[in-house]
Amino acid sequence: MNQLNRQVTLFLMLFLLSLSVHGSSLPKLNIIWNCGACAQNAKVIPLIRQAYRAEAQSRGRTISSTETAQVEIIDFRQRNPGTRVMLGIMAGKDRLGLRITYKDLEYYTSDTSANAIQGMNHLCAAVGAETYQQLAWATK
Repeated sequence: MNQLNRQVTLFLMLFLLSLSVHGSSLPKLNIIWNCGACAQNAKVIPLIRQAYRAEAQSRGRTISSTETAQVEIIDFRQRNPGTRVMLGIMAGKDRLGLRITYKDLEYYTSDTSANAIQGMNHLCAAVGAETYQQLAWATK
């Protein structure tokens, strides 16, 4: 029984230590379009937020309800899905780029894809996860 108590105590201490290292919350995202005359897709902002939230949850982090990071979509190009599937790389690339401003610091993240199968949902997931990485580093 004494050995079990030591193991439980050690586990609790390690758990509490991990919370102190990774327990801080991340800012919520206020995402706006700022890419000039680009054709906007209403699904992009919710997909970025969803990927950011999923990455935070998978790492045991929470999203703050009070702190906010300003995020601008500064580069966006989405190929027509039919054209993307039919022509693949000959249809060009999908692009998604963000400028993230948090506590007077700016971070940038972007991704491109010429893949015939994966479209903007894949780019939103990649950029949302990278946004998590940038803000997780900024909140250490």
